[in-house]
Amino acid sequence: MNPEDLRPATLEEIVGQGNAVRVLKSLAAKANDGSGFPIPSLLFFGPPGVGKTTAAIAFAKELLGPLWRENFFEMNASDDRGIDTVRDRIIPYVDSMPSDGAPFKILFLDEADMLTPEAQAALRRTMETGSETTRFILAANRVSKVIDALRSRTLPIPFRPLSDAEIRRVVDEAAKKVGLTLDPTTVDAIVLVAEGQARDAVNLLLGGGNGAENYLTITSKVEALFKGTGPVVDRVEDFTGWVRVEGYSDIERVLLTIERAVVAKGLVPKEKIPRVSYEAASSAFRVAQGLAAPVLEVRAFLYRVLGAV
Repeated sequence: MNPEDLRPATLEEIVGQGNAVRVLKSLAAKANDGSGFPIPSLLFFGPPGVGKTTAAIAFAKELLGPLWRENFFEMNASDDRGIDTVRDRIIPYVDSMPSDGAPFKILFLDEADMLTPEAQAALRRTMETGSETTRFILAANRVSKVIDALRSRTLPIPFRPLSDAEIRRVVDEAAKKVGLTLDPTTVDAIVLVAEGQARDAVNLLLGGGNGAENYLTITSKVEALFKGTGPVVDRVEDFTGWVRVEGYSDIERVLLTIERAVVAKGLVPKEKIPRVSYEAASSAFRVAQGLAAPVLEVRAFLYRVLGAV
């Protein structure tokens, strides 16, 4: 089954974003009460995979009813970040009239924070001139990357990571829809690996929990590493050798999985957890930026952490 088929269809079905849903339902109610209430441009911001696109689509359905599909245009700014995106794709859409007698169209621009400052400045002007035909919903993973001129012209609506209980609910509901049954241990692993992102949880579920099983495997190795009694150098070399042999390509995820396992299993004293989290994030950043050889960075991270405990 396509993960898109499991996307909540209405605002009421969205899990974990109660404040955002309340604001959007209030706006939709005012827009539909015949008073002529003007829908402002919106800025959804928060981490990926927590429901921003789902909320935009559900909001469009609330506003436009059966006409929503013909009058909803979704773009991803990460595909083309420059000013030509505004000139060649956004402006022509804004200049066209709504279809089938709809009162307006909705342009949903995902990852708007990926646009260059020049493209964002051009978008600001387009939002002003196109307000007669189009309502704008911008989504950003990092709101700090959105220029002030856009932020000041939009109603900001924050989206947060889901709690473990909310992710579990997402997994349970999706499992029922697709007729899957997972053992509780795998579900627990999915909840941990998803890190508050509903999209990741659903993808892991549809994969039969295989990605989560990798987490369980790494966790068992981490437990042996931290609870072992042999020399630290031998334990670290055994672990990094295993990572190399297994061929893990996403070393950033391995590092953060080690950190999650250390915290979840209580493998270090509580007062040491901030140090472990800091070191994991620092190592993941160095790997992502190409500043360190991946497996060597895992080794260095483990030596730093084990030396601190």
